[in-house]
Amino acid sequence: MSKKKQDIPVATLNKFIRVSSVIVTFSPDPVVLNRVLRSVGPQVDHIVIVHNGGPTNLSGVFPHSKTETVIMDGNKGIGAAQNAGIEKAKRYGATHVLLLDQDSIPSGDMVFKLVNSIRIMESQNKKPAAVGPRLIDSRDGLDQPFIIFKPFTSIKRSCEIGKNPAYIRTDFLIASGTLIPLYVIGLVGRMDENLFIDNVDMEWCLRARRKGYSLFGVCNARLEHAIGDRVIRLWFGEPFNIYTHTALRQYYIIRNSILLYWRRDTPCDWIFGDIFRLMLKTVFLLAFCEDKFGHLKMTFKGVIDGLRGKSGKYEL
Repeated sequence: MSKKKQDIPVATLNKFIRVSSVIVTFSPDPVVLNRVLRSVGPQVDHIVIVHNGGPTNLSGVFPHSKTETVIMDGNKGIGAAQNAGIEKAKRYGATHVLLLDQDSIPSGDMVFKLVNSIRIMESQNKKPAAVGPRLIDSRDGLDQPFIIFKPFTSIKRSCEIGKNPAYIRTDFLIASGTLIPLYVIGLVGRMDENLFIDNVDMEWCLRARRKGYSLFGVCNARLEHAIGDRVIRLWFGEPFNIYTHTALRQYYIIRNSILLYWRRDTPCDWIFGDIFRLMLKTVFLLAFCEDKFGHLKMTFKGVIDGLRGKSGKYEL
């Protein structure tokens, strides 16, 4: 019996394309991580697990012969871990890297559809820096829209199969699920390790756009992904969700946003909109989150360190 198209490794579909998936882990849940590997394994040529902290006994977690593991010396941050995985992918001979979080579950044909889309865009001279799937929040099943930045606001473009084009131009792609040609990384540059976590993907996207490349969301490629640590459901005329993080993550979000405000690759549209979004979100967090004092304290520290130009890992 012949295999279905979505079960065929990408390398057999196009001999010129070799996809390495870079999966960054930090104290992973073995059950969930195995789900990720079972889903992405048949779709790619090579998998790099970059273990960025937590228990290092990973026996039984990585069942695929095509998988190799990089053990970081402690938690070096998402940017450093992704860069280490990308270097392994280069040595393997990959042409593209697929970035994944340890709990993001791709659909069975996601990689095929991303690869096919980026090849079409390149043939049309659209200069794609990266393509990403349609994100489905794993907790509430809601689609996450693609974003276009505007001053003090943003345009949300959702995928409506049959109504939208096959792909949507966007200003930002969440790292997990993003497919990037390695030649683009060579031209745009590596991930910024100094940001440690949060806005690493944003910074790279802004840098790529500054260099004349574009980002696209692929509507028929799907990824199950949890955004934030907790969802707060609110109603103001109509229901909407606020995706919250821990107080420490709030520090990185605030600090790294301020660090990006001073960079030449950051457009004014994003700066004005981000300031407004951060102010609004901080008000909501202080009104509805459980650890109000912790969030207020870390928000203040994030503002101070951002204005001071401090980067790297937060030290107590």
